[in-house]
Amino acid sequence: MPYSYNPEEDEHQPPLEPAQPHQLPPLQNVPFSPPMERKGPSQASTRSPLVIPADKRQPRAPSQAAPGQRHLRKYVIWYALSATIVLSVLLRLVFTIPLSSGQQNSATQGSGQRIVAQRTVGPTATVVPPQSHATPTQQQIPSLPGQLFSASSPWNIPIGTNVELDPDSSGMVSQLVNGYHVPSMFNYGMPIYISTASDPLYTVQDANHTFVANNPIHIPAVAAPAPIADRWMFIYDTTKNVIFEMWEAQKSGDTWTIQAGNVFSPTGNGVLQVDGTQTGGNGASYFGGVIRAADIQRGYINHALSFATSYTATTWRYPMSRSDGHGTNPSDLPMGARIQLDPSVNCSALPNASQGEKMVCQALETYGGYIRDTAGSGVALTMYFEGEDLKDPDRSPPAGSPGNTGRPDGVFGQVGLSEQREMSDIPWDKLRVLKAWNASTPLSFAQPATPGTIHNVRTASMQQQRSLNDACVACLRKRQYRVL
Repeated sequence: MPYSYNPEEDEHQPPLEPAQPHQLPPLQNVPFSPPMERKGPSQASTRSPLVIPADKRQPRAPSQAAPGQRHLRKYVIWYALSATIVLSVLLRLVFTIPLSSGQQNSATQGSGQRIVAQRTVGPTATVVPPQSHATPTQQQIPSLPGQLFSASSPWNIPIGTNVELDPDSSGMVSQLVNGYHVPSMFNYGMPIYISTASDPLYTVQDANHTFVANNPIHIPAVAAPAPIADRWMFIYDTTKNVIFEMWEAQKSGDTWTIQAGNVFSPTGNGVLQVDGTQTGGNGASYFGGVIRAADIQRGYINHALSFATSYTATTWRYPMSRSDGHGTNPSDLPMGARIQLDPSVNCSALPNASQGEKMVCQALETYGGYIRDTAGSGVALTMYFEGEDLKDPDRSPPAGSPGNTGRPDGVFGQVGLSEQREMSDIPWDKLRVLKAWNASTPLSFAQPATPGTIHNVRTASMQQQRSLNDACVACLRKRQYRVL
């Protein structure tokens, strides 16, 4: 620090001896360096320069307090400098040592693209492109819920125990045994398309007020109905979170026309439309019970099935609200009749059965299926599949077909299912017809006494069943459970 001069103190100091020419007297009690030994010129002092007053040739002796203060301030400056050096070294080490395994380091390039380096072993980094720059095949594609409709929907409630059968069950089954048992997955399939806000908007006219009230509809350019007969087409419009069901759908130029339409919520009960009204046709959702590609990819079916038969009666039951059948015999099946495969059948051990047949077999035991339409002559039972395959090389919508899902390398073909193949390995004579859709004691899964036991109770909350339906199917598929 600068040397200061106080004239008042100088009056009380004795005179000093004159200094030799060109030689300053040595200063006393003035520290020139930090408390360490100086060993050479490279370790130059960092003290402040000495300032001598111009009008005083002889410096005074410093006061008793000044040297201590200067000494303390020197320590403070030195320690502050040392701390700064140590801190800079530590920061340098932190930002230069490679990150440990599993950590991520990010940087921003001049273009604004964020590069994420994932370190595993060693300094090699893997660059992961940001999601906003992902290719179309990497983008998340909207899809329907894993389980369509609510847990309390008749399509999703498993058949319980203590089943009460229809008095004419045996006669009805005798008719269901004779005839074809084939999938409807292409010519008579149920193709569904998922639309977003980027798809074209269409106003599709229909006599159904509910359908018209929910117009316009986003319909993808690739959408196409089933190629034969009923020409069903379904659109899940994600902008409205509803499913549009269109019967006899056709496109001419830029115009879509239909003969009948319904609108359902994917989280509704699958029986009433979004506004609580009943549908046209036989009632309930026509997409309810459809076996989807997602069911096959999941490995099991977690809902009841949808059937058509040529042996339909003029009567109906819930969940249907009318019938297009013509039969009047007691052995004819009412529209909405719920059928089940006897749970004593070991689906996993069916000889010669394909993987797809075993999945259908297990779904028939757990959830059964509903008669929902009248089929052509000679068809004992046909079940509806999602009739679309975007990977079909012969697909050419909308003038052509929506894709043959029954081809060998298709989703359904890979599990041995095709529209031309009779599902003869399922023991259809083991079917039974329930007296009503809920003519059984509901299942509950609360705290099994032993692992893998399904308990039978008089009541079961629908909220519990929503989270446990999938577990029920998985358990029964593996046959690790016993029913009490």
